[in-house]
Amino acid sequence: MPNRGYLESAPVNGTQASDLIGANVRTDADDDIGSVSELIIDESGQVVAILVGVGGFLGMGEKDVAIGWDHITLSGTADDKDLVVDVTSDQLRSAPSFAKR
Repeated sequence: MPNRGYLESAPVNGTQASDLIGANVRTDADDDIGSVSELIIDESGQVVAILVGVGGFLGMGEKDVAIGWDHITLSGTADDKDLVVDVTSDQLRSAPSFAKR
């Protein structure tokens, strides 16, 4: 039976959404930002941003910020992904809130 678009595993150097949701996010200055709560995907199926809660304390006063995928570098192991963003904590605090639909 021919392959009709099915995959047996993730592509080489690929990752699964479940590996990214909940992954730790930190700045390149090693400031802990939080964890990925959502992936933002465009109409062609490409991940274009991650959603992270920033600011606040113990979830109070926190806002969701969508960080563009082009600002992210994956690190860590296959089982424990970390995401490093090339923006500062101050830039994230002053970034606009992401409005969920």
